[in-house]
Formats: sequence, structure tokens, C-alpha cells
Amino acid sequence: MDQLFPGFVDEAANRSLMEEILEEEPKEVLHTFQKDNSLGPDGWPIEFFLEMYDLIGLDPMCVVEESRSEGTMYAPFNSMFIALIPKTDDPQSL
Repeated sequence: MDQLFPGFVDEAANRSLMEEILEEEPKEVLHTFQKDNSLGPDGWPIEFFLEMYDLIGLDPMCVVEESRSEGTMYAPFNSMFIALIPKTDDPQSL
């Protein structure tokens, strides 16, 4: 059955993805994001997370590591945000 589906990740990349997350990795990733940009779906800019990393940085890492090691996804990660943008200045209905 596996032959029917294309392989998107080779074996070496898969092993790398399955390795334990190191403490410095999330902070390195945060520094790659564009600064002075619009707010994320949680309402916080990337600068907030960079400034507060020493206080809250390990919490998201623990959630990601738990998801990786247990093979399950943290339920709130599976949500979607939809913004309805009216095409008129005075919307009366959807």
C-alpha cells in the first residue's frame, strides 16, 4: 500500500524530524520570523515572544516535544482562524 503514496520525506530527513528538540532551537526559529509585522492569530507580535522567551519559551517547546514523542497533536493546534472582511464600508449582512 505504501507504494501508492509518493514519498515527501526521505529516510534521513525523517530521522532528523523525529529527534528530540533542543532547548535553543525554538529561539533560533523565532529569530527567523519577520519582525514588525502584523499580529499572529493569538494577537501577539513576534517581538513579544522574543522579549518574553526566558519566561515562556520552554512551554511551547514542551508541547511540541510531547506531540512529537507521543505521536498526537495538541488539540488547539488543530483549529483554524477565519476573518471575514466586508467589501463595503457599511456591511448589513454576510
